[in-house]
Amino acid sequence: MALANAMITRFQIFTTLHYDFFLRKRALRFRSEDVFDIADAAEMRKLWFPLATCVVHSYPLLLSLNEKAYRDPEAFKLLTWNVQVPEGHD
Repeated sequence: MALANAMITRFQIFTTLHYDFFLRKRALRFRSEDVFDIADAAEMRKLWFPLATCVVHSYPLLLSLNEKAYRDPEAFKLLTWNVQVPEGHD
C-alpha cells in the first residue's frame, strides 16, 4: 500500500490557473519535481522576484507557504518539498 501511494504522488500533476498582463487566462501543468526554491534557481539569479517563492519551468510563482491555506496537507507537502519554508512560518 505504501508503495502504491508513493507511486501515485510521484506522478501526480498539478495545474495553476492564472491571468497574464493582458488578462488572458493561462494554465501551467507541472509535477512536484519541477518546483524549485527561488533562491536555488540558477536561471532566476540574474533577476530578482520579490514576491515569488518558487520557480516552475522557468516561471516565477507565488505559492502560499501556510499549510493551513491548503485543503489537502499532502498537496502542500508535495508542492513545497523542494522549497525552504522558514521556521515558525504561518
